[in-house]
Amino acid sequence: MSDKLTPLDAAFLEVEDSDRHANLSIGAVVVAEGPTPTDDDLIERLSARIRSLPHAADRIHVIPLDLAAPTWVPDPNFDPARHFTRIGVPSPGRMCDLTDTVAWIMSERLDRDRPLWQCWLIEGLEDCRWAILVKAHHSLIDGVTGARLFDVLFDKPLTSGPPTDNEAPKGPKSLYGKIIGFYCSTLRAPQRLARRSVRIAEGTAQLAGDLLIPSANSSLNGPIGHQRRYGTAQVRMHDVRTICSAFDVTVNDVALACVTSSLRSLLLHRKEDISRHAVRTLVPVSVRASNTGTSFHNEVSLMLPFLPVEIEDPVDRLQTIHRRLSRHKNGGESGSGQTITAAAQYAPFMSSAWFIRLAMRVPQRSIVTVVTDVPGPTEKRRLLGRGIIGIYPYVPIAVRLRLGFAILSYHDQLAFGITADYDSVSEVQLLSMSVEQEVASLLRSTRNPSSAGEFH
Repeated sequence: MSDKLTPLDAAFLEVEDSDRHANLSIGAVVVAEGPTPTDDDLIERLSARIRSLPHAADRIHVIPLDLAAPTWVPDPNFDPARHFTRIGVPSPGRMCDLTDTVAWIMSERLDRDRPLWQCWLIEGLEDCRWAILVKAHHSLIDGVTGARLFDVLFDKPLTSGPPTDNEAPKGPKSLYGKIIGFYCSTLRAPQRLARRSVRIAEGTAQLAGDLLIPSANSSLNGPIGHQRRYGTAQVRMHDVRTICSAFDVTVNDVALACVTSSLRSLLLHRKEDISRHAVRTLVPVSVRASNTGTSFHNEVSLMLPFLPVEIEDPVDRLQTIHRRLSRHKNGGESGSGQTITAAAQYAPFMSSAWFIRLAMRVPQRSIVTVVTDVPGPTEKRRLLGRGIIGIYPYVPIAVRLRLGFAILSYHDQLAFGITADYDSVSEVQLLSMSVEQEVASLLRSTRNPSSAGEFH
């Protein structure tokens, strides 16, 4: 039985169809240590588990003349082995050799005649290490559900957390509690609906108002080519939490401060404008409800804050980011974005498809970059008995965005994956170094406020 793509899922395909240089595949690079697994071992793991993921064995079926949204249909020739490739990095197998290989792989589009995912085993890394690159199309999964792919690859964790709602005992007391909660929720529904409607209206106005404020002209916005560059940065989560505690901010605030610092460094390096409206970023926001954990459809909204690249002091930058994000969240902007994408379900698909194609013909100059932050495994994991020492995310770029930042947490690490257009952004190493230096600078400022800004 087929399953129709949501408007948002289908939109990712339309963007690719409208721009021959766009490639909307997301990915994650898992670096492990120990003996490199054999092809048979890894294919056996994939074959045993991959079918548990929705549409992992399905391909896209397009309805002629856009009379309806594309659908997922079973691939009669599905074989996990066809989605697996082994490749070696050039000697000596340094991190830069790995990132160059990842950039080359992610530059190529997935074959739409097959299920839209691949698994690459990358061997030959120094210190007896190797990597797995999982690549999937954005129409198949979003960042949050993409993180669940780790459960397909990774060994089961040795420890288990407290029971979830689905695992909790279903005794009379819990049943009555749910019934009472349902009726209380129903009685409060009109008030909640009214409040939500007001917030969404305010958020929609804010979202529209944001887009009316143009970003300054920047070399970071413009046509992109086919090839990509990829870089990584990594900081300790312990250090990030120390910063959060000292300045009463969130992990996401610190991550955005790191991105802001790297963009400021790049613009200064290029001797470009670093005014208040120099860099607007698109920040995807997950709107996935807690009771929809098995859904693999994209369920995201967005915010469009300006990043304070004009502020020199790292602590001032961080606190400004915290205030701006709080204002965007409290203003209902993310809710309005969700409402817009949800409303698209009720519009004829033909009109949605043609709207996207028309929009792709108008060069957008309001947004400079995309920054996505996804939680990963909170405990140490293993793959076929080998220890995993790092996980790095990959976010695609398109529609004149020449830079994208993906952030993913794993155990006591916060990893950044930086995607760049090959032709227009060669300074990926500068961006990576600036991310790590920002955390070092903020950490120093928690001990000695006068040291803030030492790296700037």
